[in-house]
Amino acid sequence: MNTMLTMILAGMMLFGDVPRVENKTQPEGDPRHILLVEDLRIGPETHEEVGFWPGFSVKVAVNSAGLMCVADDRENRIVVFNPDGSFNRILGGFGQGPGEFQHLRRVQFLADGRLVAFEAQGYFAMTFFDKNLNYLKKVTPRTTYLPHHYEFSPAGDLAWADTVRYTDRHTERGTLILEANGNIRQTIQTHQVINFRQEQMMDPDFWAEYIGDMLKKQAQGLGGFGAFAPDGTLYTAVGQRYEITHWHVDGKSKIRTITRDFKPNRLTEAEIEAVIRPIRQSIKAQVPPDVAAVVTPRVVKKAIEHAAFLPGRMPINGLKVMEDGRLLVITDYNRLTRLSTADLFDTDGRFCGSFQHPNAGLQTIVFKNGYAYTIETDEDDENTLVRYRIQRGKPNATAGAPAKSTP
Repeated sequence: MNTMLTMILAGMMLFGDVPRVENKTQPEGDPRHILLVEDLRIGPETHEEVGFWPGFSVKVAVNSAGLMCVADDRENRIVVFNPDGSFNRILGGFGQGPGEFQHLRRVQFLADGRLVAFEAQGYFAMTFFDKNLNYLKKVTPRTTYLPHHYEFSPAGDLAWADTVRYTDRHTERGTLILEANGNIRQTIQTHQVINFRQEQMMDPDFWAEYIGDMLKKQAQGLGGFGAFAPDGTLYTAVGQRYEITHWHVDGKSKIRTITRDFKPNRLTEAEIEAVIRPIRQSIKAQVPPDVAAVVTPRVVKKAIEHAAFLPGRMPINGLKVMEDGRLLVITDYNRLTRLSTADLFDTDGRFCGSFQHPNAGLQTIVFKNGYAYTIETDEDDENTLVRYRIQRGKPNATAGAPAKSTP
């Protein structure tokens, strides 16, 4: 850490303020990029007998032994693979029995080896498996909010979550830090959207407002993000500003705030259309044809106007933490090129450089056992589980697409 930065941090700590690490547009830390070298690929071409998982909600979790668990939300099952890529077993399936799921969303391994499966769709439930993947119990917390995305700390004593809370007049969406019992420790952000009104399904103006409210999270950067480090500390951020808060393991006090000068590029009309397309398709898939016909191009245009897209891209689109504690800030996911872009920060909060990854791979990436694991989605919407070896690039090297492994 350079002398000036040290003096700034020391002065802040002396006067009781939270240290603030301010980064410029160029790297100030060790300017070396991450190189991801493909090591293993599991997909339809390697395991046709398993059947595969379409859609953008597929997630992966990995334990210390290298077992890979894929949460297949379409089939409500967990597909398990051995470290060598061979098929191990399937957990769950659709149902209400022990170890079965109705609305599987994601899975996570805790530090003690237990696997947790999360369900969310009008209700929230957590199913626990022991370190040998035997069913233990299902827990359905009673809270004033409904988690949509939920992530435990490694020890399982803290969590962060994206939540919804319904009232008679609106729906409140939030990002929260939670205690293990579900009590709210911190509120990172909240914003309101209109409720779905079944009696107005044939009203084009309702659909324009409803879809526009759904778009506002990305259009205006209203959503929040979180990621736990291996030591149990937590990073949080809100999409509309390049500012990351690093919390102590208790989720009560802050370690530091990290910022970076960021100059966003403008969103093109084609990129905005790529954002709205899956929302429109989802609505049409869930309502009768006569209702779907109400969502015309004119309605979509009004929804975009209602969302009030800001001129530039939102600076933060996700957070991930590597095994060594380095932080990845996902700054962009381009739905046209399918490229994700991320900034890398060292454990002191200094910016070290940026890199890109294809096929939406950074959105689902996890780091374990010296590898990076992710679900990649190609142009045909087919998902593949890919494992990469992590290498450090040479100083001032330009990061590019992942390299293929060589014999």
